[in-house]
Amino acid sequence: MQIHIDRGGQRFGPYSQNEVKQYLELGNLLPTDLGWHEGATGWEPLSGLVSAEGGATSRCHNCQTPVEPGQVICVGCGARLSGPTATRGARPVSATEEERQKNKLILIVGILLCVGWLLPLYLGEWSMPAFDFKGKDGVQVINLLMPIIVGATLCSIAYTTRPIARSIVLIVLGSLSVIFYLMMTDDRGAGIGRGLGALSDLMRMHFVLVLFVLGWSCLLTGTGTRLYRPDSKLAFILATVGGGLLCLFWLVPGKTGMPVVNVFKFFKHSIMLGLSSMAFMGMILAGSILCFVNLPSRSPGKAGKFARLSIWLVVGSFVVFTLLYLINPLVADGAGMGGNMEVKFSERLKIFGIGALLLIKLGLTNGVLMLALPLGCMDLFVGRADR
Repeated sequence: MQIHIDRGGQRFGPYSQNEVKQYLELGNLLPTDLGWHEGATGWEPLSGLVSAEGGATSRCHNCQTPVEPGQVICVGCGARLSGPTATRGARPVSATEEERQKNKLILIVGILLCVGWLLPLYLGEWSMPAFDFKGKDGVQVINLLMPIIVGATLCSIAYTTRPIARSIVLIVLGSLSVIFYLMMTDDRGAGIGRGLGALSDLMRMHFVLVLFVLGWSCLLTGTGTRLYRPDSKLAFILATVGGGLLCLFWLVPGKTGMPVVNVFKFFKHSIMLGLSSMAFMGMILAGSILCFVNLPSRSPGKAGKFARLSIWLVVGSFVVFTLLYLINPLVADGAGMGGNMEVKFSERLKIFGIGALLLIKLGLTNGVLMLALPLGCMDLFVGRADR
């Protein structure tokens, strides 16, 4: 028997009876979705259609325990249900697999932060910047230690902390890392260390930076939530707001001018620098536009693919920028490397290695650190989508 599916006017299938049962258990299909098969008198909810043909039952939205019609409290986890159908929204994976994926991601982020913090640098001689506290004020020391603080915390809570507590820890640590970074840098690039009272001044002086951080966090929070709750309207709104802020970022004048104009000015200094900046801007804009068109009405499969592609474009823009920027010492002429027209390839290779190590360290610390806040918000909003 082949069953056709109707959800809000959109038609899917046909699927076999066993496939429909499996999709109901995973949450990809809802008991309230309509089904029809050849010989049926009309469309009817899958909860009645499949049960009559061999019996798939509703599942708890939290732990996937089977739920009887009319049941109010789940016997598996004690969660309060909303009526005869306990599954809320599409769930691409089971609750157990969902938790496993999120815990694994948190652990990977924590490990990368710890590795990046311990990574040495070569600037004429090998050094360990992570332990260089000489001449630094309190705020600079905290910024220096923030990657290992966040990394070690994430490694310890990945598989040991309940979701709500895990979300709060991630949000707090991610917010603190942004705040202390803004406190450290003023318009001369010097340490401030005057406390939280300087934060409002810093936000005014670095409005473009704050705009980018807000857009980045909202976009990754919304798209990350839609990987697990594709039909969440709140996640769609967050992703759209984030995409709008990232688009606005390129049009707001900063200290050195409008970012979109500066991208083209970079071609005067170096073709590779211009290309890397152009790729960076293009990938972020493409990821932002995908958020606008990834409507909640899309099928769960397509919504998840759009969200995943948007994340890869926005996060991958930093990787592509770094790779293209690193190539510059290898292909630039002598005039672009300090004015010496006879730069040996070995010297260029040395410059490439030093730059690559520096950018890898910055990426594993500052870059990965920027994932903590949206990761915590995503973890929180996935749970809120169930409620």
